[in-house]
Amino acid sequence: MITSIDTGGTKTYFAVFDKGQIIFQERYKTEQNFPDYKKCIEKSLLKFSELHPHAKVKAVNFSLPGIIDNDKFIHGGNLKWEDVDFEKEFSPIFKNVIISIENDANAGAIYESTKYPDKKVMYLTISTGIGGGFAKNQTVIESLRRAEIGSMKYLVDGEFMNWEKFASGKSIYQKYGFVDKNTKDEVWDEVVKNLAYGLLCLIPVVNPDKIVCGGSMMNFIEDKVLDKLSEKLNQELNKENQIFNISISKSDRPDMAVVYGGYEIAKAKLPN
Repeated sequence: MITSIDTGGTKTYFAVFDKGQIIFQERYKTEQNFPDYKKCIEKSLLKFSELHPHAKVKAVNFSLPGIIDNDKFIHGGNLKWEDVDFEKEFSPIFKNVIISIENDANAGAIYESTKYPDKKVMYLTISTGIGGGFAKNQTVIESLRRAEIGSMKYLVDGEFMNWEKFASGKSIYQKYGFVDKNTKDEVWDEVVKNLAYGLLCLIPVVNPDKIVCGGSMMNFIEDKVLDKLSEKLNQELNKENQIFNISISKSDRPDMAVVYGGYEIAKAKLPN
């Protein structure tokens, strides 16, 4: 059994896998107070153990927004924690279990890379914030491991702002409220423009073979919006030289790609 825990700025997803299939899952609000967060994880594990008393979890991966270094959560994202050693904190709860930790967007990229062999995959997550992960053949691209693309600065209305401050799911909700397929085209045009701000700078630098979008906002953004975004990017990037052919698609598991990526990470830690 493998446990994968996707902790976002708003929600936490706790899942237990058996041979690649989810057999137990819970989703709840992410507690910003770390001791309270630990209690939630412990309760989920206890509930799973009561339902499956003979099951043995062998590995667990935590996927989180922000900077991960030397298997520690340093800071960043929409979580207020700093310098947390997850193995030390959770080994009393996950006894004799291999514990790993990874940036959530990197975990999403690892999952998406399973579908695109030998391709450099960029996973763009749009939810409470904006994150970007980069992987090839289920391995994080090391030079981009600590990339915090949501923190890229842009001059907007005379003020420098983080990209995620005006292009994330949270910012869309704050400005327009709930969005769905009935939302006016003008709103989606604004969403496309704000996403293009960041991608027009990123693509020439990282030059991904494939861009896949995930996160909670992908439950509301239709394919036609991503088609508009691809068209906008190709138009702007190829004005001088026809060297880019950008295609953006939605993850087949928009708000679970990170959970499945965490499963792949934890599985790779197990001895052969």
